[in-house]
Amino acid sequence: MPPQSPEYLPRRVLHKSCWDSMLIISSFLKIRIHHDSGDSGVATGYSSLTVYSLPLRNTAPANIAVEYYKELTQVKGTFNHSSIYRGDPSPEIDDAWESVSTAVMMPTRITREKLLKIGKEDRPSTVKYREDDGGGYMATLEVTRSTSLSDYYSQVDEFFGKSKPKTHCIDNLRQYMMCQADTAIITFRGFSSEYPDFNTKHQCRKFEKVIAWQKDRGVHVPASHVQRLEAEVDMPYPP
Repeated sequence: MPPQSPEYLPRRVLHKSCWDSMLIISSFLKIRIHHDSGDSGVATGYSSLTVYSLPLRNTAPANIAVEYYKELTQVKGTFNHSSIYRGDPSPEIDDAWESVSTAVMMPTRITREKLLKIGKEDRPSTVKYREDDGGGYMATLEVTRSTSLSDYYSQVDEFFGKSKPKTHCIDNLRQYMMCQADTAIITFRGFSSEYPDFNTKHQCRKFEKVIAWQKDRGVHVPASHVQRLEAEVDMPYPP
């Protein structure tokens, strides 16, 4: 059904205000290094770089799947860049976004030991699998949840009301960016006034390899088994 049809409800309607907000957030969160740089591109003025251990991160089960590209990846941040992920809502764009978000989002399982190691508690509201389905605790990769945050902005949830779904998604992305504290350098070019050049280079992880890890460990149970276990209780509000 063509996107201009009033019956076509795109799965992904991104309001301009959402993108404006994200642009402002990302602009402020890019860290500029104010010390002089040598020809190597490494900032001078620092005698050493302190690296802190990350005990919680090291316990993430999917860390064994993390592999970086050897070459730097050029992020195409030009506003007129043509991409299958950009443009007016259409079935093709919806399909492209789904292929890297909801289509690869699936449940996996972790043991109680892993649950505790990643800093979670075994509570009555923690969702578990039935023993005849292999037991364990329901889990999924955060990357698949994060990519899906840009979806469904036009949907209205009865619990949250009209504005909270959008602000919830934007704030989650804001926290993710602050946690990563991207140190890529943004330069500026003349366009009426100083204009940021978002075409930066990054050392990216291999997204497909991480997703393959999850697919290999995906849990498939009969729909009739997707139900609350006897010992489970509902939370009074979302976590």
